[in-house]
Amino acid sequence: MTWFLDYSAYLLNSLGKNPKATLADTAKAAYAATLAPHHSFMLRSIAKVAMSAAPSRRVFESRLFPGLSSEKTGAISKEISAKLDKIRNVFWKFYAENKIMEIP
Repeated sequence: MTWFLDYSAYLLNSLGKNPKATLADTAKAAYAATLAPHHSFMLRSIAKVAMSAAPSRRVFESRLFPGLSSEKTGAISKEISAKLDKIRNVFWKFYAENKIMEIP
């Protein structure tokens, strides 16, 4: 779950910062930075292909934020990312304090 929060925060922050980036490219970059290190080669390959089939950014934004402009969706995306960062930090701190990531 924490890795998915890492992915979601990265994706939304990147979309908010770069209004010209495509959803597929942003999703691939978010995956490479957050989830790929924890997956096998086969799963990484499948994920890359799946993200290539992502809808256009315009379609994604219109479904996630119907009726809002691209500028407004970018601002909301960054805001959501910042809130996810707070949640992620709590989880990662808990994991570190309890040495959960060291469990074999």
